[in-house]
Amino acid sequence: MYWKPVWNVLEGQFEFDAGESPTCQGAERKKFDRKDASHLAELLQHGLLQGSFVPSVEIRQLRDLTRNRARTVQETVRIKNRHR
Repeated sequence: MYWKPVWNVLEGQFEFDAGESPTCQGAERKKFDRKDASHLAELLQHGLLQGSFVPSVEIRQLRDLTRNRARTVQETVRIKNRHR
């Protein structure tokens, strides 16, 4: 499934931190991926990056189920309204 985040696919195979440095968030500037990656790696080495919250597998599965249910209900209502 192409839409699942990378950490869902690689979970258990690698140790990783999902996060972004506060200095990069919302920056209105031209993007330089190599420079940004180097900067983030340096911040990580010095312990200056705070990891993002990644919910447990059970919570992610529950979220997927509730999203699927919401889409199903919306589609059902749309079909019913179309046939009125």
